[in-house]
Amino acid sequence: MQKQRLLENALLVMNNAHAPYSGYKIGCAVMGESGKIYVGCNIENVSYGATICAEQVAMGTAIAGSEHGFMAMAIVGSGEDMPYPCGIVRQFIKEFCSDLIIYVSNSKGDVVETNIKDLYPDSFDFGSADKGKLQN
Repeated sequence: MQKQRLLENALLVMNNAHAPYSGYKIGCAVMGESGKIYVGCNIENVSYGATICAEQVAMGTAIAGSEHGFMAMAIVGSGEDMPYPCGIVRQFIKEFCSDLIIYVSNSKGDVVETNIKDLYPDSFDFGSADKGKLQN
C-alpha cells in the first residue's frame, strides 16, 4: 500500500514539472516517519546548475515542515528509461537517511525497488562521531 500511494503521488506531481529544456519530467513522493507524504517535481532553469531535482523539492518541503526522518520514496519519470537519482541527489538523500527504500518507475509503468545503500554504497560522510570535523 505504501508503494502504491507513493507512486500515485509521484505520478500526479510529475505533471507539474517545469521542464521546458529537456522535456523530461520527474515526480517524487517521499514518506516521512510520521506517515505523511511530501511531493516534488523537477524545476529546470536555462542555467542547468540552477535546476532543482524533484527529490530535493520533496525532501526540502518535508524538512521545512519539520520532518527529518524518511521511510520510503517513489520517483516517476516521463521517459522510458528508469529515472534513477543523480549523484548529487544520492548524496542529498544520504544526508538524511542511510536506509531508504526507493521505488523507481518509468512512463511504461515498470517499477524497480531499490534502496539508497545499493544506489550509493560508498557515500561521502564526515563520520557519525562528529560531522563537523573531517575524518582521516
